[in-house]
Amino acid sequence: MHVLKPETKAIQSKMAAYCRTPQFNDVIEGSKPDRLHNYRRLVFNIIEDTLADAYPITRSMMNDVEWMDMVNAFFSKHNCQSTQLWRMPFELVEFVEEDDYHTKIGRPYLLELLYFEWLEIEIYQSPDKPHKEFKSTGNILNDEIVVNPDHKIVQLSYPLHKENYQEFESQKGTYYVLSYRHRETFSVNFYEMSPFIVQVFTYLSQNQTSLANALVTVGKANGITDENMLLTNGKKFAEQLLENTAILGFAK
Repeated sequence: MHVLKPETKAIQSKMAAYCRTPQFNDVIEGSKPDRLHNYRRLVFNIIEDTLADAYPITRSMMNDVEWMDMVNAFFSKHNCQSTQLWRMPFELVEFVEEDDYHTKIGRPYLLELLYFEWLEIEIYQSPDKPHKEFKSTGNILNDEIVVNPDHKIVQLSYPLHKENYQEFESQKGTYYVLSYRHRETFSVNFYEMSPFIVQVFTYLSQNQTSLANALVTVGKANGITDENMLLTNGKKFAEQLLENTAILGFAK
């Protein structure tokens, strides 16, 4: 592994510090002060473009001044650690949380919105997780279910998954959303779930079992004894998830 000389590392650190906060606190060896601002502009533009691509909804909800203020604050205050450019935008989520930036600017939903947008990138980019072999046809209630492992369930305070971004701020509550990568189109889809269905889906993903068994088991744990109601309603939700590949199929 190539190791930088201490003097080279020091020059790079000075250059990085200048790009983040364009102030000459020290001499940067080998540089021309009248040209340094071009490096800062180029680096900043790369960061800003990458963040705008990663967070198109957030960008559309902020005016130009608000957006650039946030990017400048992130760029100057946050010590980025990501070595891959596509991962860097997540550090904006970390910065907003650590700096309490969303509270400072009076946008309480901002942190959750950024994370929700990042989640789509994370699930899309993540490598395929292993799963049991499955077939596409079977008995939806009684055969063993194979769940799409490329998923995450999140609890939200705003209905960000409904895409009505002009109204969600007034709809604060509790929302459970399944996000998963479609196995055929590779798009990241979102599906709102009730707390009970979250428990059922989680049970299916953690156990080799049938939908009927999961419904009855989770139902009993929640004091629900009407099995006919459980199976009827549970069958409908499972059929939708099977059609959209959140459930891959039935174990061979």
